[in-house]
Amino acid sequence: MAVPIATSAAASPTFQPRPVPVGPTPALSSLAVLMNTSRLPHTAADQKNVAEYLRPQLKKVGINVTVRTAGGTLLLTAKGEAAQSAASGLQGALTFGLEVPVLAAQPLFAGTQAVSAGRASGEVRVALGPVRQVEARLTVNGLVSTLTNETLPVANLSFRAVAQPDGRLSVQAPLLLDRAGQRSDLNFALEATPAARGYALDGKLTGGHVELADALAVLGVFSAAPSDAPTPAAAAPQRADTVPFWSRLTGRLALDVQSVTRGADWAMTDLTGLLELEPAGLTLPRLAATFGEKGRFAAKARVGFTAGAQPYDLTGEFSLTEFDVGRLFKAFDPARPPTIEGLFAVDGHISGNGGTLGATLERSHGSFALTSRAGVFRGLQRTTNKVSLATKAVDLVG
Repeated sequence: MAVPIATSAAASPTFQPRPVPVGPTPALSSLAVLMNTSRLPHTAADQKNVAEYLRPQLKKVGINVTVRTAGGTLLLTAKGEAAQSAASGLQGALTFGLEVPVLAAQPLFAGTQAVSAGRASGEVRVALGPVRQVEARLTVNGLVSTLTNETLPVANLSFRAVAQPDGRLSVQAPLLLDRAGQRSDLNFALEATPAARGYALDGKLTGGHVELADALAVLGVFSAAPSDAPTPAAAAPQRADTVPFWSRLTGRLALDVQSVTRGADWAMTDLTGLLELEPAGLTLPRLAATFGEKGRFAAKARVGFTAGAQPYDLTGEFSLTEFDVGRLFKAFDPARPPTIEGLFAVDGHISGNGGTLGATLERSHGSFALTSRAGVFRGLQRTTNKVSLATKAVDLVG
């Protein structure tokens, strides 16, 4: 973001620009910028001069940023610096601190989970030489839910991307959640190699253990809940795609997570999957998981693409055997008896077509067959011991 800077020609090596007002959404009122020019050849600068400092003769430039809300509450502090040399090219670093409760109160984040405490901090490092590299780290800790007064897990997210001179790109993005020693971990790795028509991908999402409640709790702080606002009028019909959205990509993306749990009552293990990208379609040859000793889930699907008014064609099938639904209900609401108990089996398939991928998913439909045994249904149970006169009358008639 370009920030207008107003200075005088005083001989001081450090200047303080005038506050820059920010619009009402989000509700921010000031942006204070402090730039250290002690190693720069000028003592006064405007936007043009600041851009000129990024030429090869640059030694070092730094900037401090403070952002407050309209009421004066601190939201963000950041400190950055950049340097350039003939040997290493342009290098930069930025550190920041963010007050999460203040951010969550901004209109932009309306609908997210409210927190009464918590802070996010991190850094970003960039090196733009023959090998281009970006590294980032984000730590979110001390989050306290306003609704439950519960302390949420500490979240650590890292990111590293490296682009080689020959066009090869590698990405690493590990995530670690920690709640009083209970850890969840995921890691995404991707290698992209230039190919004739784009890039060939080889990616994998792996994990040792994920506690679902912790992941959902942290995600809820930064993602909005579904809105109750009325659905807008239908937009004009979309034009059908002439090429698939993955037309410049080939390769494969794999999934391998050892276990996903929800407390002590529900667990999914050996979550594996594979997605293959080809010019003619996307293929999911397998998606599988295990529940308990006997429960098994398996699915496969394909999205093909051919020219026409509805070029996308989706087909898929899935099965679930010996699934203990009572354990799932208990895991999500342990204070109440499960609404349904029993062992269930499901077999089904889905299909759909459309001009775009989004339209295809919206138009998809399917059918399934459900069987169960040793089942109990409590959906019509009374939630109180009080019995109405009407109920007594029905009992008498019966």
